[in-house]
Amino acid sequence: MLDWEGLFRRYVWNDEKTPFFTAVPDLTRRQADYEIHLYCVFLGLLFSVITVIFAIGIDPESSLRGRSLGSAFYGFSVVCAAILLAFFKPPSIALYCTFAPVIVFAWVFFKGLGPNLARIDHIVIFSILSLLLLHSFRVVAIVRRYPQMPEPPPQKR
Repeated sequence: MLDWEGLFRRYVWNDEKTPFFTAVPDLTRRQADYEIHLYCVFLGLLFSVITVIFAIGIDPESSLRGRSLGSAFYGFSVVCAAILLAFFKPPSIALYCTFAPVIVFAWVFFKGLGPNLARIDHIVIFSILSLLLLHSFRVVAIVRRYPQMPEPPPQKR
């Protein structure tokens, strides 16, 4: 018989590798590293796509007509900041990454998302941006507390 709970805990929800519901003061450095790494991968991939879209331009029928090198440069700077955050964890870079969803919200407010998107598309996009913004505040708290976090006990093999 399969141990579904054990498989779920091993591959999907692991207290060590996915500590999203663990309070920041209770995190170990290893847990913080996993959480920051996952956040940086998500942010880096998202803004890599945004950078490419704005650097080459896309469909002329959409609201993203033509190239926008300023937006592409900002997206590239967020990707670079995510890489720096993953490796060095400076609080100033964490704050810079926190402003990325705010900038996207402002861009959507002033430019719009395009006439071809349905209401559900808007809801999904705003939900993802809102969750990213909320998680960004948690990452800033983790990075600020990182030097005081305890080292984890050795892993069992």
